[in-house]
Amino acid sequence: MTKKIKPFQKAGGYTTFENEILDHIMPKCTPNEWKIVCATIRLTIGWQKEYDWITIERYKQLTGIKGTGTCHAAVIKALNHRYIKRKPRGRSFIYSLNKDFELVIPEKIYIPEIGIQIPEIGTPDVPKTRSTKQRVKRKSNKRNSTPLKNRKKYTEGDYKDFIN
Repeated sequence: MTKKIKPFQKAGGYTTFENEILDHIMPKCTPNEWKIVCATIRLTIGWQKEYDWITIERYKQLTGIKGTGTCHAAVIKALNHRYIKRKPRGRSFIYSLNKDFELVIPEKIYIPEIGIQIPEIGTPDVPKTRSTKQRVKRKSNKRNSTPLKNRKKYTEGDYKDFIN
C-alpha cells in the first residue's frame, strides 16, 4: 500500500537550517554538489548528530545521483568548497557540516528611487564576462587562410560560372 504525504504542509518532522545556506551557498553549488550538501544536512542536523558515517552508495541513494564517479566528484567539490568535512573512520569516512565555514556577505544599499537594494561593494562572485563579439575569436579556415574581413564578396553573376 502506498502512503500519500503533503510535505509542504507538515508542522513536524522537519530539519532546520539557516536561510543563508539557501540564499548564498545553493547558487554557488553545482546541482550534484547541492544534493550532497542537502544529504549531509539531512543525515546530521536532521538526526540531531554532529557527524555521520556516509558511504558513496548512501549518498547515491539519498541524492538520486546515478554514477559512483559522479557522486564522488560532487562530494569532493563540497569538500573543496569547505561546505562539508570528513574524517577517516577505518577504511571509510565520517562526514559533517563544516561549522567553521564563514560567508562574507556584502552590505546592501537601498535605492528608494527604484525601490531595490544593491551590494555596496559590487558583486565579487559574478564572473567577469565580455560581450559576445569580444569572446569569439576569429579563426582562419584551414581551406582558405584569407581572413574573413579580406575575403572577396561574391555577387550573383559570379555563381553562373559554377552552375554552367
